[in-house]
Amino acid sequence: MANPRTSSLDKIIGANLNRYRTCAGLSREALGVQCGVTFQQIAKYEHGTNRISSSKLVEMAGILGVTMAQMVEGAYSSRQAQKPFNKADLSMMRDYSELPNEMRATLRELVGAIVKELTGKMGAK
Repeated sequence: MANPRTSSLDKIIGANLNRYRTCAGLSREALGVQCGVTFQQIAKYEHGTNRISSSKLVEMAGILGVTMAQMVEGAYSSRQAQKPFNKADLSMMRDYSELPNEMRATLRELVGAIVKELTGKMGAK
């Protein structure tokens, strides 16, 4: 039975929790032990059946090495990532977050140009 107190936002956050937990190589039980809840509770969070408190969400983000923005990714847009991030993706995101803002801007421009070039060539085939 669906919990009337949860919403589609809880499902999005739960899916993100599942993605980042999996990428971090943690089981539900291991994450639960680290943040003081049962593996069943982690499963309920991941399915959007139970709502995650903000303090628990911050704690889990810290354990998983991701930002709060990543934990709520997709909550404010209809575009949700289709592929889960792997460990290399998460490592790259952590490294990126350590760069000065100027270097981040340059890197975004470079990646944007690469994507534009690749999608232009793929569309021409």
